[in-house]
Amino acid sequence: MPNIFTLSDLRADLDREFAPLTLDLGEGVVTLRNLMRVSEDERATVLTALSEVDELHHSEDDSTTTTPEDLARLARAVETILSVVAEPGRGDAVVRALGGDLMLSMKVMEAWAEATQPGEAQHSPS
Repeated sequence: MPNIFTLSDLRADLDREFAPLTLDLGEGVVTLRNLMRVSEDERATVLTALSEVDELHHSEDDSTTTTPEDLARLARAVETILSVVAEPGRGDAVVRALGGDLMLSMKVMEAWAEATQPGEAQHSPS
């Protein structure tokens, strides 16, 4: 008898293996999805925003002065990341709950990045 898998079963397996971050906003819970579990367009948007965050973060390390414009760009990039990876229809709720607090937004983004990072490859027995 052949093994039959349902997409629902496979999605559940992926959710266990690549667990999303669940965030309690105080007004409900939102799931922040793994980058590999979003659509291609969403992934491209997030990767562009992550590049922006990385660029701005490295400019801070260069002993150059961070301008208000840099902080505004950083805030927009972090908000973009969090709103896109939030479960469909809940991105605005995440941004609203964070209320423009850049440090809190970055802390949530860091928690998401750490929580949704794929595990290390298992070594196969020799």
